[in-house]
Amino acid sequence: MKRQNYNKQQTLSELILTYEDMSQKEAVVFYEEAVFLNIVNYYQSTKKIESALSAVETALGQHNYSAELYFKKAELLSLYSHNPLFLQDALTAVEKAESLSPQTLGIKLLKSQLYGWKGAFEEAFEVINEIRTFLPVSSKRELSDTYYCEGLLYEHQQDYESMFEVWKEALLLNPRHEDVFSRIRLCVEFSDKYQESVELFNYLIDQDPYSHLAWFHLGLAKTILGDRAEAIEAFEYSYIIDKTFKWAYKERGALLLDSKDYTEALECYEEALEHIMPDGDLLYHIGLCYQYQGNIDTAIELFKKATDIDPYNEEIYFSMGECMSALEKWSSAIPYFKQAISLDNRREEYFAALGSVYYKLTKYDHAYKCFDKAAVLAPEQTTIWVQFASFLFNVGYYEEALDILDDGERHAVGEELSYCRVACLYKVGKDKEAVSILANALMEDYGKHELLFKYIPELEQNSTYTSVINYYKDF
Repeated sequence: MKRQNYNKQQTLSELILTYEDMSQKEAVVFYEEAVFLNIVNYYQSTKKIESALSAVETALGQHNYSAELYFKKAELLSLYSHNPLFLQDALTAVEKAESLSPQTLGIKLLKSQLYGWKGAFEEAFEVINEIRTFLPVSSKRELSDTYYCEGLLYEHQQDYESMFEVWKEALLLNPRHEDVFSRIRLCVEFSDKYQESVELFNYLIDQDPYSHLAWFHLGLAKTILGDRAEAIEAFEYSYIIDKTFKWAYKERGALLLDSKDYTEALECYEEALEHIMPDGDLLYHIGLCYQYQGNIDTAIELFKKATDIDPYNEEIYFSMGECMSALEKWSSAIPYFKQAISLDNRREEYFAALGSVYYKLTKYDHAYKCFDKAAVLAPEQTTIWVQFASFLFNVGYYEEALDILDDGERHAVGEELSYCRVACLYKVGKDKEAVSILANALMEDYGKHELLFKYIPELEQNSTYTSVINYYKDF
């Protein structure tokens, strides 16, 4: 029986090679507890969980009174918590660790979480209460971690209000608790605590003005509450503090894009490129800025670079198709729209865009199928029904367009449908009905009457229709 002694001058890579060589030879490998922990941690960090578990079992064979090794075993087994057998083994290991070190916080917290995953919430909360009996009030970071784990239990129970309250306490105790910040976004959303979260994040900023995470989450809450200018400012403060924090750039850029402030959005994204590695999403959004500014060629170049990095982002292909359509390269647009659909066939706008291209190429059967699919996917979308009916109107199928409008009005609302109907009725000679519907549409939304002239420009010279339009101008 061979024993391998550890030379403290060995590098970690040499240690792993030695350990694996001895293991393959089924030799007894004797190391100190700390050395085994280095080996286990290495395997864990490189996602070789089975090797990590094997190493920890070997270590426990030699150090069977090590609370830290039992804790490590429980931690590794918890990665398979979806399997009841692994979960029970993890509980057994953590209870052994607890018996060896009864007041170690990490052991207690893991035990609580394992009970939570098992659905034994009464036992899980009992562990949390036990922790509070021995943690001194001055242990702010430890208490903060305890509140964080308690919030995870509430998350399992879908009690998002309680979850928000305990995570609020966690942040008050430790304003830079990254685990809380990494998950609190959904907590705020599910509990609808946007205003309360604004108050919390403002308080945290008052205490620590250089907390980029507090500024970032303030921006998220302000976005939902509709305070766009303040949200844009908060995101900017976030990445000024931490110039490598890509999410702040992306959220601010998205708000500026949505506000049609393309120049400032582009400046935001280009500043991001100075500090972070570009990913497909970032290049895509820079491309959108150029696309919306009418610089189609530059947009296409950026979209192509984005697909090289992220070939499975359907939105990039859709935007490529839009660019080709803008250049009236209809045949070139088709494969991009098809690729977008192949990656996500639940987006009605993708089918509608493809239908519009087929219409331009006079492939009317294909166009009809695309618009029909778009309407099936999103029957509540007024725009889709208008596009569908407009296509039929433009190819002279006025009765069919009226049938589509009937379907649309059963599912969607909007005066765009009414103005389209007026145009169709005029084309089939039903002026009386057309004028009646026009009057109702003008009373509901006078501003959209210009749509009628897009369908039928000559109506601007038709006294019957213009007199009705002028009559309702001041209503």
